Amino acid sequence: MKLLDDLKAMGLVSQRPLIRRDIEVEYYPPKPVEEWANPEIEEREDELAKATVTVYLKKYRVGDIVAMSQIEPEEGRVYFAIHRSVCDESGELLFPTLQDAKMIGDELLYPIVSAISDLNGTKKKS
Repeated sequence: MKLLDDLKAMGLVSQRPLIRRDIEVEYYPPKPVEEWANPEIEEREDELAKATVTVYLKKYRVGDIVAMSQIEPEEGRVYFAIHRSVCDESGELLFPTLQDAKMIGDELLYPIVSAISDLNGTKKKS
C-alpha cells in the first residue's frame, strides 16, 4: 500500500485519533426507585452533585459535516454531533444512534457539545 502510505505522509489521509476529554458536570442524582412517588416518574435528589466524566472524541470528517448540514437545527444537529463524535475508550460510538444521543441529560449536553466544538474549531468566539 505504498500510495496510501505516501498519502498519509503528505497529511492527505489521516486516521481519526481518539481525543480524551475529562468533562466536569454538575447534576442532581436520581433518588432510588423505591423512593419515587410514582414508579414511572424519576425523582431527583435536592442536593447538587459534581463529577468528572471521561469521554473520547473524534474530530469531524467531511462526511460528518455534509450530513450535519442536511439536518434541520430543530431536528437536532447537536445530537448528531454527539452521535458521530463521542466514543468509548476503544473507539466505539458511545451513542450508536441519533435517538441514543437525544437521551443525554441537560447537565451533560452543554459540556459535551462545548468539548466537541473546541476540538473541531467550531466554537463561537465571544
